[in-house]
Amino acid sequence: VYHVYPNPATDYIFVSSAMDTEATVTFTNLAGQTVKVVNANLTTGENGVSINDLNSGVYFCTVSANGYNHTSKVVVK
Repeated sequence: VYHVYPNPATDYIFVSSAMDTEATVTFTNLAGQTVKVVNANLTTGENGVSINDLNSGVYFCTVSANGYNHTSKVVVK
């Protein structure tokens, strides 16, 4: 189970993970273009992902790990 917060966000989002795993965090804009991909080693609990290089706007954030995908809408201020 993955939760992405806060929303809206400014410099970081946090991915809450129920297990230790390697994951890919992908940010897609509303036009469907991939704008950022982060390979992360998630640990149980809170994991920070920097988003300070994203422009203000609305993105879809997809966390992919262990054959599971979770997509959340994230607003960047």
